[in-house]
Amino acid sequence: MAITPQTHTTNVTSPAATTHVVTKPAGTTDGDVLWLVVANNGNNPLTAPGATNWTQDISQIGGTNPLLQTFFLVCGAGEPASWTFTGASAIRGSVCRRYSGVDNTTPRDITSSTNSGLVAGGATITALSVTTVTNGCEIVVGAGFAGMYMLHRLRDQG
Repeated sequence: MAITPQTHTTNVTSPAATTHVVTKPAGTTDGDVLWLVVANNGNNPLTAPGATNWTQDISQIGGTNPLLQTFFLVCGAGEPASWTFTGASAIRGSVCRRYSGVDNTTPRDITSSTNSGLVAGGATITALSVTTVTNGCEIVVGAGFAGMYMLHRLRDQG
């Protein structure tokens, strides 16, 4: 089965707060994989809500102090309509993307990679080279403040 990007949600916390609510994308079902990228205005990381299976993938500081974090979740039956992440007070924005066809046992093909650096004018981010281990992977990029980005390779069920 091929990996297929599905619906997504965007979530914003402004003014600054100690919680960040992430809404479940429409149509999410048992076996889908959610990939969440959070941009924090300040070095104030979030912690995934307790009693959930969210896994933090990367936490990367770039520029002066903005922070980009990624999490993933293999969805089970009865996932809630939203999750509340906690951390120090900050303005945050996030995107939560739903994928179908991702291997639920080993969702990531290899360890994710990061890069950080200021980009003149914020117009272009140049990615590092990408090599997948397994055929049929989906390469996912998350970008945020100060030219930071993260590369993820989702492994398909095939």
